[in-house]
Amino acid sequence: KLEPYSAKLRAREAKHSKFYFCDPGLVRSLKNKSGQVESEEMGPLFEGFILHMLKAYQSYHKSIDDIFYWQPADAEKTEVDFLIRKGNSFCAIEVKSTNKIRPDDLKGLKAIDALKGLKRKILVYTGKDSQKLSGNIDVMNTSTFSQQLSKDELFR
Repeated sequence: KLEPYSAKLRAREAKHSKFYFCDPGLVRSLKNKSGQVESEEMGPLFEGFILHMLKAYQSYHKSIDDIFYWQPADAEKTEVDFLIRKGNSFCAIEVKSTNKIRPDDLKGLKAIDALKGLKRKILVYTGKDSQKLSGNIDVMNTSTFSQQLSKDELFR
């Protein structure tokens, strides 16, 4: 269960929890899906995988306080998948199951820019390259993101 973060950046923000299953096979079974993973399933499954990496990081390193998601209620299709809090500092993480980043994929990270204490914005994707984009956004492939987690460098 992932709770929404209320930063009061907008007049109203989402107030419902998001639920993730510990086993993506369970989700597929509940939907009566089997065999090859379909393209529309890839995004939610990849997002769940990254959440489990973050939960393991939280458990092992004990260096973050909370994991939230952020979504303003008045901005349709704008969200940040994970907002990590460590004291008064935040790291915003957007997850995309794609090999190529489009400008629309950065919408949530740009929208949360005004959050007080925001130290880092990261987009994790299934592509090969890692790079720094304008707006101080770090784009990382899964391997680079995993290495940063294992070195406890999310807030660097």
